[in-house]
Amino acid sequence: MPNQVLTLNRLSSLLWVLLGLFMLSRAVAADLVFNPATPTVVVGQQITLSVSGTSGDITWTASKGQIQGAGNQVTYIAPPKDGIDAVVVIDGVGNIGTVKITVTSEQLVHPENATWEVFTNRVQVQALALSKDETILWVGTKGGLEKRNALVGQLDRVYINTDGLPDNYIKSLLSDEKGGVWIGTSRGLAHLKHDGSWQIFKTDNSNLPDNGVEAIISDKEGGIWIGTWGGLAHLKTDGAWQVFNTDNSNLPSNRVRALLSDKQGGIWVGTAYNSFGTPFNGGLAHFKSDGSWQVFKADNSGLPTNDIAALVSDEEGGIWVGSAYDAYAHSKRFSNAGLAHFKADGSWQVFNTDNSNLNDNTFFLALLSDNQGGVWIGTVLGHLDHLKADGSWQIFTDYSNVRALLSDGRGGVWIGTELTGIAYLKADGSWQIFKDNSNLPENAVRALISDDKDGIYIGTLNRGLLT
Repeated sequence: MPNQVLTLNRLSSLLWVLLGLFMLSRAVAADLVFNPATPTVVVGQQITLSVSGTSGDITWTASKGQIQGAGNQVTYIAPPKDGIDAVVVIDGVGNIGTVKITVTSEQLVHPENATWEVFTNRVQVQALALSKDETILWVGTKGGLEKRNALVGQLDRVYINTDGLPDNYIKSLLSDEKGGVWIGTSRGLAHLKHDGSWQIFKTDNSNLPDNGVEAIISDKEGGIWIGTWGGLAHLKTDGAWQVFNTDNSNLPSNRVRALLSDKQGGIWVGTAYNSFGTPFNGGLAHFKSDGSWQVFKADNSGLPTNDIAALVSDEEGGIWVGSAYDAYAHSKRFSNAGLAHFKADGSWQVFNTDNSNLNDNTFFLALLSDNQGGVWIGTVLGHLDHLKADGSWQIFTDYSNVRALLSDGRGGVWIGTELTGIAYLKADGSWQIFKDNSNLPENAVRALISDDKDGIYIGTLNRGLLT
């Protein structure tokens, strides 16, 4: 009997040991979860790393960078050279986890509520588009298309010509209604659908009149209007095409530079000279929903010149028209260019340096309705102007070469310039300036879009996207 009791005791002890080993193996096999999962950090800068799923004390080790702090959340300081770094975590029971960190020398900034974040960069942002559900930010650059998480700014993917783009030089973007995006390039039109499939439209496989796509807008029914260097095209939801050029329609020029919906199923079309050799063949056209045309030129309307650079609605059925001068024929046209207002009643008002406080006639790159009957005006050589509905002017001489304007929806306006950074003029008249006094990586701003959460995304000339 005593031997049997001893044997049972030994067996019991052995079972407890086996159970302990089993539990320990379960603990060792636990998954460690890092946040962020795929971090990116600029050389010499720092980010916060955290880990969950651990047991006991934690040891952090970085191959190249430095770790400050202890426990489940630490600070990682990037090394002075770009590349890939690995951070390893070992907990008290032997669980091991590794997170790969991309260390980059390039910057991308996002200012939201005066807080700046640093992301990766694609040089020279040309266009921005936000998905209809505001979860995807599309960034068109001279080096491809970025797909970003619009909520946190994280880069999800980069698309280039080997992925399906006709060309890496992107000139225009338009989100579709289903989470995809239309992409206008210098070598064709692309549609990247929500499921990741591509449609490519070129002159050799479709009715696209020219591969140089300058502008894209929605027809509000799921189709799109496409402005090209060879004419205007309408691609309908059923796949049917309408193509308009100087041979088959009243389109005044085949080089379409600007498009604007008339909100009634028609479209305003701003055109430029066909080539440098024939500089006076442009003009403004209104293609109405009933199929009729109105064509406006300098010799039959109040239009200052036939080179149309920008269009914006006045919110009352009329439009503001920014014209330009042709550098190859400036002796005849420089003094005549300017800003035109075509009102809903058919009357015209023209503003230039001779008859108003407009500071520059040369080239209108940015127009923005103030939603009160007035307009904000940005030109290449001049500064920022605000023409109010009562005819009075506000002149802001500190801001020249204005490339982008964006309303905050509350009476304020964001101003992006080529030379002096970005400024925010609030409705109460106070200013916020972002340039050398902020994390704005450069002062050359090319594109602006709202995130609808009191923040903005900013596309720059040489430093990519800021938000």
